[in-house]
Order: sequence, then C-alpha cells, then structure tokens
Amino acid sequence: MTKRKLQPLLSIIHSVKKVKSYADLKEPIAVPDTPKELNDLAESINILLHRLGKQLEREKSFIANASHELRTPLTSFNGYINLIKRWGKDQPDVLETSIAALDSENNRMKRLLDQLMTLAKSEQIETQFKTVDLVDICKAAIQHVWNSESGIELVENYENHVFVKGDEGFLSQVVIILLDNAQRYSSEGDTVKIQLRHSDGHVKMSIADSGPGIPLEDQERVFERFYRVDKGRSREMGGTGLGLAIAKELVELHGGEISLESELGEGSTFRVLLPMSKKTN
Repeated sequence: MTKRKLQPLLSIIHSVKKVKSYADLKEPIAVPDTPKELNDLAESINILLHRLGKQLEREKSFIANASHELRTPLTSFNGYINLIKRWGKDQPDVLETSIAALDSENNRMKRLLDQLMTLAKSEQIETQFKTVDLVDICKAAIQHVWNSESGIELVENYENHVFVKGDEGFLSQVVIILLDNAQRYSSEGDTVKIQLRHSDGHVKMSIADSGPGIPLEDQERVFERFYRVDKGRSREMGGTGLGLAIAKELVELHGGEISLESELGEGSTFRVLLPMSKKTN
C-alpha cells in the first residue's frame, strides 16, 4: 500500500532523473492526477523545464550568430592581408585601400565585441538604481554620438527635469543606440527629433527619423539579436544587428517598454516608456 501511495512521487523522481539525457529539455515529465500536491509539483517542474529549454535555445542561437558575425570580419582580414602580401609592396594604392578596409573591419569587430559585453553585463547586473535626470543623459549622449557635420538636423524637445530611477550608463547607452540608429539611416537634409515628456506617472521618450522606414513584416523582429532589415546595407554601414536588442533589454531592465512605429518612405519612431521618479532618491 505504501508503494502504491508513493508511486506518483517515484514516477516524478524517475522522470526528473531522465531529464539530464534530454538534448533540448522539450519533453515534459508525466503529471499525476492525484494527489494535488504532486500534481502542482510536476506542473511547476514542467514550467521550469520549459523556461530552461527556451533559455538554452536562445544561448545556442546567440553563440551561432555571434560566431558567424565574428567570422565575417576575420575572413575579410585574411583576404586583405593576403592582398597586401601579394601586391602591397609594388602597388601603393592596393596597400592604402587594404589598410582602410582592415581599419573598417577592425572598428566593426570592436563595436560588436563592445555590444556583446553590454549584453553580458545587462544579464548579470544587480539593480541598484539611483534617481537621474533623463534630460541631462540625453544631452550628454548627443554630445557623444551626434555628428553635427552630417547635414542631418536634430530637433530637441524636453520638459524640464525628467527624473527616472536607473543606471545612468545603461540609460545613456539606450539613447546613444537610438540616436545612432536614426542618424545612420537618415540622409543629408533629413530631420531627427528627440522628445522627452511626462505622461500618467511615466516618462515618454521618442526618437523619430525621416529615413526609409521599416517594412511591417520586419517591425516585430527588429529587437531580436542579430536581426537586420537590410543585411547588406546594415553591415556596410557598420551595423551589428545588436543595437536595438541591447536597447530593449536595458529598457526592460528598468521596468520600461520600447516600441516602434514605422512606415515605408515616412521614417521610423522609437518610443521608450519608463516609470517616473521623484527628484529625491
């Protein structure tokens, strides 16, 4: 009788022991109908297995994509080095072109590695935030990233002293990513607008460009790691496909949301919604 009573528990234990042989954690363990306590336990274990499986899939995809993205500049390095070895001594123009290309690939690889490090830090950070003025952060980010000689007009519209609780460095990174993205896909004579305002206990930040816009079918995927709308153009312009994914993770780390509104030929607007904070910590 004791063995019969313990059978559901023994079945769960047996199933959990088998989990270590699963390749992808997709196979759930059996859920007994009774007793309720064991039913709840098995359901909780399956929820945990599902979450771990999703995390494992994301990590596998991330490693594969990161390996591919790093392989591309390394292949270019090898090609240009061979070109220099063969023709560099006798043809100065080949040497100059190759060095310029190597420098460009080096900068792209550095940018990619910096963004990979940001992602790693965002997943491990302990959330010890302080009250910061997002207006000051935006102004400092503009000084850091905006190219005043690009011929692209930047229009700023802020309310006075927009306070949020957060990490100043990470919030600055979000603004830099969105401004850089807007500038990257705008042309001379275009306008980029950045706006900050309060709304129903939240802070709303929007950064709008008048660039080519993003197709509807791509809009839900632009925040995925390594996803590019125009892969050729993005890589040519130094894009890594990580910027918006980083922005999304950092915004969510602060309890906020990020969204996109875009229309082909009309430009794109990225909106960030963050909880508002009082001035005092």
